[in-house]
Parts: sequence; C-alpha cells; structure tokens
Amino acid sequence: MDGTARVLVVWLAVGLLALGCGADEEEPMTETPAEQVAQLAAERLDVSAGAIEVGPPTELDGSGCQLFTARDAEAPGAVPEHYVVLADGTVVEGPNTASAVMVLNACFADVGSVPSADAVAELVVRLADPPGPMAVLSSGWARDRLAEQGVDDVPPTLIEGDDGYTVTFLAEDLELDVVSRVTATRSDDGTLRLSFEEL
Repeated sequence: MDGTARVLVVWLAVGLLALGCGADEEEPMTETPAEQVAQLAAERLDVSAGAIEVGPPTELDGSGCQLFTARDAEAPGAVPEHYVVLADGTVVEGPNTASAVMVLNACFADVGSVPSADAVAELVVRLADPPGPMAVLSSGWARDRLAEQGVDDVPPTLIEGDDGYTVTFLAEDLELDVVSRVTATRSDDGTLRLSFEEL
C-alpha cells in the first residue's frame, strides 16, 4: 500500500469513528412548560424545584398559551404562584397588570377575535394585580353570601364596544371572606383598566 492509499484509509477510519461517536450523543433536553414554571417558582420561593407542585395547565382559548399554578408542596396553605407560558415558550409571571396586558397581546393578537370572558377573568385574578389573592367565584360559602345579599351568581360576561371590550365577573378572596364584583375593560389602545367592588 503506497503512502497516498495509507492516508486515505486513515482519514476514512477517523471519519467513521466520528460518525459513530456522533450517533451516541444525545441532543440537549429542552424543559417542558411545567418544568420552566417549576424552576421560576422555586427561585421566587427560594426552594428547590423538586419541592414545587405544578398544577395541570389551563389552555387559553386555543391560542397556544397555557396558564399554570405552582405552589410549595411543603406549604399547602400558602398562596399559589401563577404563570403563563406563551406559544413561543416565554414564561410570564405576575402579579401586575402589565403582565396581563402582555399575555392578552401575545396570545390573542393572532387569534383574530377577542378572548372569552372566562379567559380574561382567570388572567385578571391570577396574573394581574387584584387587591388580594383571588379566584373566580366557585366555592359554596361565596355563593351563600351572594344569596343572602340577593346578588345573582352569574358567570363571567364579556360585552364588546366601539373601543374594545369589558368583562365583568365575581371573585372571592382566598384569605378573607370577601366577594367582589370585578370589571376589566380592555381598550383598543392596549390599556387594561380594573375595578374591584366589594359586595
């Protein structure tokens, strides 16, 4: 075998070895949305990611955005953390109104229609900046309170106007025995105005 042939054989062997090594390499693993949420919640609560319990996601009207609730599994009575994972993988955390506006812009700009009343209500109580930790009305004590006061227990309602839309719904405080009527007005200029009327 001459020198040229020897060089070709060596290069061929090196190339095959490299291909073999490449086949054994695993592609870097990407975090799932729930894992991303767990990591962020762990950082905020100063605990390990393994201590975070992430609930099943709530899909926001088929927009590709997912609403997650996370809590410290070792502190079951603690107020949960809320996050939205956008369709591109970005995680939005609150609580502040700017976060809710960001989600409305990112999740519904391409849908071509306004979000449902339920989606807006969940975003307001979980991601905006309510006066306290709140949930859309669901518990028995809250419904009994409304019945005592003669207030109708109605689901979230959305009304479209010339300059946007308004969603009204009932919410209960998670720490106090308080029920509020919430009004969220979304204008075409991108602003979101919130009001909370204690009942």
